[in-house]
This record gives sequence, structure tokens and C-alpha cells, in this order.
Amino acid sequence: MQRITRLISIAGIAFALALATSPARSAETTSSAVSGAPLAGAGGGAVIGTLVGGPVGLVVGSAIGALIGGSMQQQQQVTDSRRQLVHARQRVALLNTQLAEARKQYADLSREPRTAGTRGTAFESTQIPGGHREVCSEDVLFRTASGKLEPLAAQRITHLAAMIKAQPQLRIRLSGYADRRGNASENMTLSHQRAESVKQELVDAGIPADHITADWYGDKKAKAKIGDPEGLAMDRRVTVELITTTPQNMQAATDTPAP
Repeated sequence: MQRITRLISIAGIAFALALATSPARSAETTSSAVSGAPLAGAGGGAVIGTLVGGPVGLVVGSAIGALIGGSMQQQQQVTDSRRQLVHARQRVALLNTQLAEARKQYADLSREPRTAGTRGTAFESTQIPGGHREVCSEDVLFRTASGKLEPLAAQRITHLAAMIKAQPQLRIRLSGYADRRGNASENMTLSHQRAESVKQELVDAGIPADHITADWYGDKKAKAKIGDPEGLAMDRRVTVELITTTPQNMQAATDTPAP
């Protein structure tokens, strides 16, 4: 008789284990079921153990049910932690990608230290048949593969336009250039775009278009070697020349001292 009772108690415990580990609830309520797993496991084990094995079954069933319920909760916590770790690693990978891109952009800017703005003004005075010509020139610099004016260069051209409007006898000659990198056809197009962008900025500032002539030369007059970022920056330019011509008789009158 005792042997039969023992067998019944063991069967009751096995049934309690099966009940505690079976998917008794839908996916929608999984979270709440797991959070109450120790209590449900202990309660379920106690009920089955009491029905099958009496007081001894109550104690054993409660203990095993609580153990299984606690294991289920720990497993869910491990799953949640792994999911959070995966998300954190994805976020770190994204930040590393953004940092690498920012470093690349900074390196590009560092290799082109003079690509925005203008280069110093030069002055030339020459004698020509029938008069005298004076040329004031300034270089407008561009970034690699760009025909777009930088804000600093556009500001300088606006200032030049104000001076030109005060001296309507001035004429403007633009010469566009490119460095020797790339193919000749693309560099010719690029130098054309640069000259036209400067011309348009002058026209927008109030200079008559017929006072401006523009030429472009591609990389035909490039001087810098590849690997010389400073020199290459100087080759990516538009030279702006302000030309004034004084007839010989007017020059003589100007040079004659007053009595």
C-alpha cells in the first residue's frame, strides 16, 4: 500500500512539472504570466501535490513548482538582457559610422586650407599704344570639383562690385582655371562654371553684363603637382581683373604739374 502511495505521489509531481512548463496562456499575456511564474508554479504544484500525495505531495509539489517558475522568470530576464545588448551594439555601430564620416569631412577640409575666400590683390601698370593701362587682379578660390562660390568669396565679390560701380570706366575680365586632377574635358567644364558663377555674382550685385568678359582654360595653365594640396588650391580659381585704360593725351594732362 505504501508503495502504491509513493508511486502516486511521484506521478503527481511529474504532472505538476508538466503543468508548470506547458504554454497555458496566449502570447498576448506571456509577460504577466512570466512575472507571476514563481507564484503560479508553487500554487499549481501545491494543488496537484495535495490531490495526489496528500501533505507530503503538498510540500514537494510546492517546492518543485516554485523552482520551475523561478527558472522561467530568469530565462525571460536573460532574453530581455540579450535583446537590450543587441540594440545597444547597433546604436554603437551607428555612432561609430557617424564619427568616421565626420572625421573624413574634417580631413578633407584640412587638406584644402585655402579653398574658401580670395587670394591677395595684385596691381600691374603697363604702357600701351595710345595710352596707359592699369590692371588690378584678385583670385577667387574654389573647393575641389566645385563651381560654387563659398560665402566668403561671394562677400568679397560684393565689395568689389561696390567699388566698380563707383568707377564706371572699369572693365572686368574673368579667367577660370582648374587643377590638373581629373580629365581635361571635365576640368574645362569646371573652369567654365567657376568663371560663370563669379560673373553672375557681379551681375547680381549691379554690374552691367556687357562690362564683363569671361574666359576659361581648364587645367591648361595648372602649375601645382598632384600631392601638393596648397598648390592645387591655388590652381582652382577665377582671376578677377579690373582694367582701366587712360588715353595718352589724358595721361599727359594728368602728369603735367599745375603752374
